Amino acid sequence: MGPTNGGAGLVADKTSPLQLRTQADVTEQLDVIKSKRQELQDALRALDADEVRLRRLWNSFLPVNQLPNELLVRVFQLSAVDYELWPCRLRRDMTWVRLMLVCSYWRDVACAAPTLWGTIGITGNVPEWLNLCLDRSANTKLHIHLSKPSPEMMQAVAAYAERIEAISISCPDQSRSLSQTFFHRPMPILQDLSISATDRDTRITLQMLSAHYPALSSLHLSHGELPSDIHLYAGLRELILSDCGYGSSPTLSQFLAALRASTRLERLIITNVLDGLSGRDVSGFLPVALPHLSSFRLSHNWPSYGLTFLSHLRIPPTCYVEIFVTPHAENFALEPEGQTIAALLPENITEVLPVLPSVTALELEMTDGDYAIRAVPPGSDGIRGTVLFGLVSEGQPVQDWSTSLSLGLTELAQVFQDLPVTRLRVKGDHRSSFLPDAWCEVFRTYPMLETLELTGSGSPTRTWTGLRMAAPNVAHQSGHGLPATACPRLRTVIVDGMDMMVSQRFFEELLACLRHRARQGARLESLRLKLRADHAHFDKLRRKYWAQVEELVGSVSYDVYNL
Repeated sequence: MGPTNGGAGLVADKTSPLQLRTQADVTEQLDVIKSKRQELQDALRALDADEVRLRRLWNSFLPVNQLPNELLVRVFQLSAVDYELWPCRLRRDMTWVRLMLVCSYWRDVACAAPTLWGTIGITGNVPEWLNLCLDRSANTKLHIHLSKPSPEMMQAVAAYAERIEAISISCPDQSRSLSQTFFHRPMPILQDLSISATDRDTRITLQMLSAHYPALSSLHLSHGELPSDIHLYAGLRELILSDCGYGSSPTLSQFLAALRASTRLERLIITNVLDGLSGRDVSGFLPVALPHLSSFRLSHNWPSYGLTFLSHLRIPPTCYVEIFVTPHAENFALEPEGQTIAALLPENITEVLPVLPSVTALELEMTDGDYAIRAVPPGSDGIRGTVLFGLVSEGQPVQDWSTSLSLGLTELAQVFQDLPVTRLRVKGDHRSSFLPDAWCEVFRTYPMLETLELTGSGSPTRTWTGLRMAAPNVAHQSGHGLPATACPRLRTVIVDGMDMMVSQRFFEELLACLRHRARQGARLESLRLKLRADHAHFDKLRRKYWAQVEELVGSVSYDVYNL
């Protein structure tokens, strides 16, 4: 058969145009073409089916598809691991579903694996997808995260209450529906519960009874009403509260009573809960012991009953602690002297935090809007037993703390006195004219200091001035056994900062201090400087002073940030 041109060629090859004398002849030929086209389509479908079969056969020989279905399902689960889980059991999406598009075998395995469908993460009002997930989960335990669910979806989930082990509900449409259709049902295996709303004007009302949640160990509540059933807190190991309170006449004693019942707590985070509580009824309230606590964070606005609240806590020495206050601009203007680190701490702070007397390392950090002090006990990894106090800003800072380094140093020495501090790190603006006196007080407060690290901005010139000033007066040394220099154990000084600079006065004060210490037998073993400097100016200073510095220090290193 020669070349053809569509259907016309096919007709010409079989039948001469002279033979197509009637409409019936043409119709007959069209039927022939249709039949042959159908045969070709059938053949193509058969070839497609063979290709699919062969591809499936080829796919079945892949090593991953040789795994038992249980292991392949586990691979699917691991591929969807979310490293920012919050709470830890809940995923905010179901990324593994995309694996169902790889091949029909994977889809069949996934659809038949209830354990995959038992972890559900859905955003928005999609009840059909939720119902499909719930159906495919069969009888497995459920871990559910719903963001902005509809009441219809909440009702669907409530029907599976007995199988829910962990659930997170974010931004529910109707908070009332939570109490009416959800929380009145027993959840015998529920361990993790998270309820949050982003609308600051919305407070979620929860009518929760402890008898309904015998296994509850983690409660995360944001913009909600605190459960009034004290027994609900007894089994908790984790309690995270943000912008919460009680329905009517909220008092600090109610909150302390709830914590007193939480004897198993290991993690406690409280954010803006104290602001709306009345603290007038806590006189004579017994201390609240939290013996198993390993992580504690308290954040509240100023003013509030933070001091009163803290004074009633007893936190174990191995607990990691963060205490933050956010000053309000109007309150700061009226009472700036009251908004300091000292103002965060109750008089019995060592009873609240028994780890403090053993602290050997302190860090002071004063930036544009934040002022913080970190206290670290010996042998800590930076977490265990570490305590962090801070004044933090939200939005526009009420105070540029970086220019108040002298205040921070003075407060450091006054609040954390009589501690066996061997390491001190200070970050801030080192240009204040009041710094020598403040440094002098610090060095006299911590005579066991061994390592000093300075960072931030400006020139650390006044640190050396303060160190010399801290040396005991010769007239007062006689007969009192006082060391001839301040901090006689000081062996290492590190000055490191992109915005820190050197000058002629810096080197002159440095040399004066080093010579004094050398005469008293208290030489530095190591001086490490990494600063910002004008290269031409730096080279001139180095030629003039560097050899003298090397004569007075065991090991000296100097580096400059290249801008």
